[in-house]
Amino acid sequence: MANQQKILIFCEEFHEDFVTGPQKRKFQLYNLLKEDYQVTLAISGTLPDDSKGRNLLSIQDPKFKKQLPQYHYLVINPQTYVLCPYIDQIQAILIVDLYNPSIIEHQFTFLEDPKQQLHQFHLDQSIYYKTFSKADLFLCATQSQVHFYRGMMSAMGLMVQ
Repeated sequence: MANQQKILIFCEEFHEDFVTGPQKRKFQLYNLLKEDYQVTLAISGTLPDDSKGRNLLSIQDPKFKKQLPQYHYLVINPQTYVLCPYIDQIQAILIVDLYNPSIIEHQFTFLEDPKQQLHQFHLDQSIYYKTFSKADLFLCATQSQVHFYRGMMSAMGLMVQ
């Protein structure tokens, strides 16, 4: 391996038989980077019997938090802060994948209950604020997403034009 730098990609929704869109994206990123870096997928739950040749690490493993400092790059999504609130204490380059548009999805999910919708909006807003404040780099799927998230950062006072 030419470059010994380590990358940890958080792929919380790990399903062997059902691959979600965000999970597929994480697998593609893993495959793209594994030629030049030591790449590991951080998953929720227990490790499967067959990792299909992938380096996997369980977020629930008691040693997980102690292993984080060995990684040079962490690829997370905004919801990673919910599962691992200590992530911003790690001295690594923090790359946030903004592909999963949960903030918009949640507004439709809770459309029937305005109180819950408002609560979820404030929760999402705080997660995104923390994400935008702490991250070093961002990944977006389309130019429209870039504009949307730049608008959010600007509205939160985190982006200087």
